[in-house]
Amino acid sequence: GQRPSRALVDDLGTLTDRQLALFYRSLDVFVWLPSYEGFGLPVVECAAAGTPVVCTAMPSAIEHLGGDASVVESSAEAVEAVRSLLAETDTRAERSRKASASVAGLT
Repeated sequence: GQRPSRALVDDLGTLTDRQLALFYRSLDVFVWLPSYEGFGLPVVECAAAGTPVVCTAMPSAIEHLGGDASVVESSAEAVEAVRSLLAETDTRAERSRKASASVAGLT
């Protein structure tokens, strides 16, 4: 059967690098909650685009973003982090600026 979330997801198809960067810039917050370790390229790409990141404790995110990402351990913590970032525009802007500077050499 069809997944319940299917109606909430838009398939953007294949994006060029420029389109992907514009998409990332359009986000208020990017949430990445994989349950396995990986480099987390979307986290770095979003940070480079100036989008605040909420993610699990991936080594690459901690190494490159440090305190400039909201690192969470559960989906409930992620929800609270997103709410906080959306409510606190100054904090969101500062995180965006710092995260972008942190990954500038990686993209």
